[in-house]
Amino acid sequence: MQIPKESVAYFDDLVDGTNDVAQERSGIEKLSSWTHSDGSSLKKITVHVEARRVADRIIAIVRPNGRVQ
Repeated sequence: MQIPKESVAYFDDLVDGTNDVAQERSGIEKLSSWTHSDGSSLKKITVHVEARRVADRIIAIVRPNGRVQ
């Protein structure tokens, strides 16, 4: 799975740092901007993403925010 740079689940070490302080973000985005490892896009659905980064790990909860198109 590739997380787009525009996603709240994307953390950039140069911008966000790499320390052990937990970082959290949340927001609404289109899941179709994410791509599968085979290059295909995911469904056209609006989702709410909650992401947390601790050290070198990112944990994200992605849930529907509307109807599946």
